Amino acid sequence: PRGGAPCGGPCGFLFVMGEQLHDVLDRIGLTLNHLWTILICGGIFLSDGSEMLAVSAMVKSLAAEFPDMGPTQQGLLVSTVFVGVLLGSGCSGAVGDRFGRKPVIAFAYACLGVFGCLCALAPSYHVMIALRFCVGFAFGIGVPA
Repeated sequence: PRGGAPCGGPCGFLFVMGEQLHDVLDRIGLTLNHLWTILICGGIFLSDGSEMLAVSAMVKSLAAEFPDMGPTQQGLLVSTVFVGVLLGSGCSGAVGDRFGRKPVIAFAYACLGVFGCLCALAPSYHVMIALRFCVGFAFGIGVPA
């Protein structure tokens, strides 16, 4: 290895085909494809953050919509998303390896939109829980991909 280090050079530097990564990036520059990738990857975090903020703010009004929803059910409604994220993240690597990262991220975006909109139409508390789980699962698949 170059420089005697196991990473192919001085530790702390990334090498691509014998060149330091920053030299490669300086040579090719920032392209539209780079910006598109940043937008797509950043968008998944933005959509999840806004979705979590919205549901946290709406829990009290949802309690009025579903009269049998007490404090425990309100907490479960918000927490169910994180269970979905946990399970979705566990599946993400294998799914991304099988189908490719871009299609998986596009699928996650689509699912976030569909399940997020379906949450607004949920006829019962239990349907809302299932849809919130699906939102979390979609986010979990999209982030690591």
